[in-house]
Amino acid sequence: MNARRRTFSVAVIAMLVAGGALAAACTPPVPVDPSTTTTTTPLGPPGIVATPGAVTVNESGSAVVGVRLDEAPAAGVTVSVSSSDPSKASVVPSSLSFSPANWDVAQNVTINGVQDANAVNEVVVVSLTRPGRAAAAVAVTVVDDDVLSLQVNFAGAPVTVAEGATVTSAFRARLTAQPLATVVMTVSSSDPSKVTVSPTTLTFTPANWSALQDVAVTGVQDADTVDDLATVTFSVAGVGSVSGLVQVLDDDDPVIVTTQTSLSVVEGGSAVIGVALGGAPAANVTVSVSSSDPSKASVVPSTLTFTPANWNVTQNIIVTGVQDVNALNELVQLTLSQSGLPPLSIPVSVVDDDTEGVLVSGPSPVVVTEGASAVGVFSVRLAAQPQANRTVTVSSSNPTKLSVTPTALTFTPANWNVPQSVTVNGLQDPDTLDEAGSVSFFYPGDLGPTGPFLVNVIDDDI
Repeated sequence: MNARRRTFSVAVIAMLVAGGALAAACTPPVPVDPSTTTTTTPLGPPGIVATPGAVTVNESGSAVVGVRLDEAPAAGVTVSVSSSDPSKASVVPSSLSFSPANWDVAQNVTINGVQDANAVNEVVVVSLTRPGRAAAAVAVTVVDDDVLSLQVNFAGAPVTVAEGATVTSAFRARLTAQPLATVVMTVSSSDPSKVTVSPTTLTFTPANWSALQDVAVTGVQDADTVDDLATVTFSVAGVGSVSGLVQVLDDDDPVIVTTQTSLSVVEGGSAVIGVALGGAPAANVTVSVSSSDPSKASVVPSTLTFTPANWNVTQNIIVTGVQDVNALNELVQLTLSQSGLPPLSIPVSVVDDDTEGVLVSGPSPVVVTEGASAVGVFSVRLAAQPQANRTVTVSSSNPTKLSVTPTALTFTPANWNVPQSVTVNGLQDPDTLDEAGSVSFFYPGDLGPTGPFLVNVIDDDI
């Protein structure tokens, strides 16, 4: 009984398995929608030969690559030429045309390196493509011609600063090329007990690398009377360094101070400048005073003496504008100096009180008879020495009745004050009437004439 049950069970399982396989075999296939399938056609080989296959070009430089096909095409073929980054390397032309006749004749593609602001070499790929084919590539290395370094502008050589004072823009620093990332420039003083700097670091980014940043220096107070020197160094790790010298002018020495830093004085007039010392000297100090051109501006006295007792009591010097014959304003430098210290210079503007013009002397009216002349009746010269030649024009208001000789007078910077004569001539006419007119003198640039000077012509007809 048990054996029959086992046999029956096995038979049933076998039938079920067979039935499942049969059902699977009899199930119809699921139809496939063609719109949902994608067919990929592999691209053929480039079929393009580029020689050389890699080039190196400098920024603003160029290189040439020859391009041809590797076999004759059945019809015309256009090869497109493009750069992976035209801002780094550009190509000319952008396409090449080949035919079954010229497929094996190389055509040139010029690759140009493009200038940029950074100092980094660039790698660009120039692609050569034709329809239905994979692209051929030319590797391009653009060698940068910029050098990343430091540029530091100095306010002086050396930069000078007084003890206790600060020069805000003593140094101005920037980079010479665009960095790829932020760069920190370190600023340091060789002797912070003499000179301090602020700030001690400058940060430059790819955006602000070219903008000048200011560095201030401060002279540190000390108890001695000696000028000090220190070196300020700007450095960037891996790039380099630049140094500048700073001189600290000691304020314990009796520096010269004045009530005015500039002066204006009229020719023939005077002005006063007060002078004192900025600190008490250890002994008497003599300040010398001089003019760069005493013929333009004179100064008295020529020396001032200060003692440890009167160093801060103002002493006056008198500056006088000296008269001259020209009509020009003058600029003179007044220099105050004492032994061991830099001189102090004060500009003095001398305002001229002369005016260019023409001076004429002669009678008014001038009386002359028809057919006669009043020889040299007018005497003419200039009022001030000109810078260049000047021509004075002489004219008659009634040229048919009276004339002048000469009609033009030329004066030079050498003879400007030497009088020149003008003659008035009475002209003949057929009537019996006395005539009247005038003579005027014109100076270049004047708003109006000098004159008129009246002239009466006495008729000689009866």
